Amino acid sequence: MLNPYEGELVYGSSNGDVVDWLRRYPDWPMTNIMITGAEKSGKSTFAKVFHETTKGILLDAEESLPSISHMGDQVTIIDNAERVDEEWLFHLYNHQHRQRKPLILFTTLNPSEWVCRTADFASRLKTFYVLMIHEPDDIMMRALLFKQLKGQGVEVGEGDLDYMVTHLDRSYSAVSDMCERIVHETLRLKKPLSRSLIRDLLGDS
Repeated sequence: MLNPYEGELVYGSSNGDVVDWLRRYPDWPMTNIMITGAEKSGKSTFAKVFHETTKGILLDAEESLPSISHMGDQVTIIDNAERVDEEWLFHLYNHQHRQRKPLILFTTLNPSEWVCRTADFASRLKTFYVLMIHEPDDIMMRALLFKQLKGQGVEVGEGDLDYMVTHLDRSYSAVSDMCERIVHETLRLKKPLSRSLIRDLLGDS
């Protein structure tokens, strides 16, 4: 009925290529991997799973990044890579290349969307094998709605899941936003989720 789970991860046709690549580790034909996807598409969750699988190091552009000279001999995973300083990322790429260790970038941008200040960094980006997390299909949306609501203690019926999948925009952000609003309203009203509440939140008459 619902997609299977791997820990916190919901997977299906939308992110199947990324899951398949993860399962193949360490038998990767390329060492530079870029995984792109929209906001709320599960990139940070994937980054954590890659980190656990590879036993490498996980860095987030939102946090302070170490000096390249302090980087070790390991798989390196960067979340929110589009926010990392270009020069730092360029030197990290060269470091990983010398160590012959994979570099995995999670980003909202495709390689063609990166605005590079130098030709050298632009040439490095071209070496990455790109995997895409596609927009969710019906099965994925259904699974995400169920998982996110269940995780917040909101019981949701089969019919209500189908109704939301039919009426929501097909995006991860739409699913996340809907779940947040449902949790907020059910707590505020101190009532279980109902079809009428769903209609109100969707703006349906």
